[in-house]
Formats: sequence, C-alpha cells, structure tokens
Amino acid sequence: MKVIVFCLMLFTFALANETKELIEGSLKSCGAEIDGPNAIRTLVVQENADEKKLGAILFCANKKIGLQYADGNINLDVLERLIEAGNNDEETAKKYMDCGRLKGENGEEKAFNFLKCHETI
Repeated sequence: MKVIVFCLMLFTFALANETKELIEGSLKSCGAEIDGPNAIRTLVVQENADEKKLGAILFCANKKIGLQYADGNINLDVLERLIEAGNNDEETAKKYMDCGRLKGENGEEKAFNFLKCHETI
C-alpha cells in the first residue's frame, strides 16, 4: 500500500513539473522572462504595468497551452485541469476559476487581467 501511495505522489509531482515546464516554455517562446526583476509575474502586478505589452505576451502563451481561445475567452476546462495539476485546495481553486471568468475588451486584456488576478491570490 505504501508503494502505491508513493507512486501516486511521484506521478502527481511529475505532472505538476511537466505543467510548469509547459507554461514556462510557452511564456519564454512568446518573449516573457520567468525569473529576476523582469519576471512577467512580477511585472503584471506593478502599479504602472504595461498592460498592452504584457497582455500580448500572455495571450500568446495562453493560446499555445490552450488556456485561451483565439477569441480571447479563457478555456475553463483547461484552467480546471491546470488547477488540479497544481494540487490547490478547494477555496484556492475556486478563486483561480473566478479569475478565469474576468472580462476584457480583447484577448490581450483578458490574459493580463487573468494573470494579475492569479498573482494576487
């Protein structure tokens, strides 16, 4: 029994790492920095964030991983799978899903609003 639990834990950890690598790879390929003072997660919550520039990068990355459709709407099924891969508690998962329902004028604005909301949880 201990072996099965251990294998399940390893599998979950591998999925979480694979998901993280997929997201980071998509962000990098769209021009985002992942670490350091110019990391996109840092820039998006700054008071004078360049919403247009950051939104374009995020929309590009989100489309690559299937999180956003070409029309800019968030794919809530994909968001739910990403949340599950992150092993979030139920309350946090609900907050992330609420972020996915935020509105915007276009895909770039929706992408920016989503990450900004995500980073404030």
